[in-house]
Amino acid sequence: MEKDKSEKQGFIERILEHIPERAIGLRTVAIFETLVFLFMLTLLNFVFSDGARFVDFSPHPFWIIILLIAAQYGTNEALVASILGSVILLAWNLPEQAMDASTFDYIFQITFRPLLWIVASVVIGELRVRQIQLIKELQSSQFETQKRVKSITRAYGQLRGVKEGLETRIAGHLQGTVALYQSLKSIEGLSPVQILMGVGEMVGNVINPEKFSAFSFGPNGFEVITSIGWLDEDQYSRRISSDSILYQEIMNRRRIICSINKKDAEILGSEGILAGPLIDPQTGQIFGMLKVEYLNFIDLTVTNVETFKTLCEWAGSAYAQARQFQETLADTMHNLETGILSKQFEKFTRQILVDMKKNQGIQTSSIEMTITPGQRQSAQERAVTAQRFYQLIQHQLPANAMLCDGRRRNSQFILLLPGTDLQQTQSLVSKLKKWKKSITDDHFSSIELKLEAKEII
Repeated sequence: MEKDKSEKQGFIERILEHIPERAIGLRTVAIFETLVFLFMLTLLNFVFSDGARFVDFSPHPFWIIILLIAAQYGTNEALVASILGSVILLAWNLPEQAMDASTFDYIFQITFRPLLWIVASVVIGELRVRQIQLIKELQSSQFETQKRVKSITRAYGQLRGVKEGLETRIAGHLQGTVALYQSLKSIEGLSPVQILMGVGEMVGNVINPEKFSAFSFGPNGFEVITSIGWLDEDQYSRRISSDSILYQEIMNRRRIICSINKKDAEILGSEGILAGPLIDPQTGQIFGMLKVEYLNFIDLTVTNVETFKTLCEWAGSAYAQARQFQETLADTMHNLETGILSKQFEKFTRQILVDMKKNQGIQTSSIEMTITPGQRQSAQERAVTAQRFYQLIQHQLPANAMLCDGRRRNSQFILLLPGTDLQQTQSLVSKLKKWKKSITDDHFSSIELKLEAKEII
């Protein structure tokens, strides 16, 4: 039974699919429903009754379809339903005129019911039409409201993203103030290598790139000394050789290269976004290069490019000062960082002692000391350790012994012993080695000490 019902529904749906939506401005579905209802009701009347089409019934059954069509579709479809109902009711079914009835009474008797249907169709249909128009207006208003809501929501999301981005950037600038101060301290150091490392840190704090590096200049080109943000899969060059276009541009043109320019983008290739030379302003020589490999598009501004250029110039001035300090330090008598006599003094004094030996026959020797601390120490800490060790063994040495920096900075030291021959010095070395073993201080007992006596000739 359910199968038959579904087949009937499928048949009706297939019929409705082939019926156009409108015909002569009327909904074809309404006309189809009206005809089916009137036909079925009339057929039932002929089969089970006298075929008078319910003319004596009150209210008439045709009221059902007329009211339904008026309430569902509106005035036009309801009027068509009223006309179809009137035609089916009166066609070959006109009542006989009574002998005492006038023509007006007879016409009124025939048209009374169709007139009521038409009036009801117009009244109820217009109410339905007004309701449909109101629904359309409400739907249109709802659609526009939803559209405005989506636009406002989208604009709010964009504004919120901009606000959060600005907050992040402001917070980054505020948090980077301390780091910037630390970077300024590092770039104001007196070591050229320290300055190159500090400039790289300055680039990270000021321009905020995700990947950047600092290069030093050598005989084989530019070689990286620090790289921040590089990943294992990155293919950035650790050495910019002299035959590369980037090297030629940095050395010959000495300018900032930025990938915003088409020619500069070809020069940089896959090496990065920004690159600039580090130039000593006193000699005009290039001693290094700064390079930014990856930078957010929002940070690639004219301000940051000019800031990058300023950093390169600033690094050049700081490097020149550090190099001048190193040259001045080499000419001093004492190493200002450790208090030990300098290598320049040792060289000068050695020549005097050699001349004294030649002219006056005064024997002079030296002890080369190589100190290796048991724990990791910086160069300055190793020099301080040597100075403290010298103070401990000073009572074992002649009064005229002098501690100087050796050839290897802060790892080798030389004890000059004027008036002491090589045999006495060798005996002193053996004595110092034995005395070193007796030291109970944990710091000095862990020191690896290498002593070698040599004659100054």
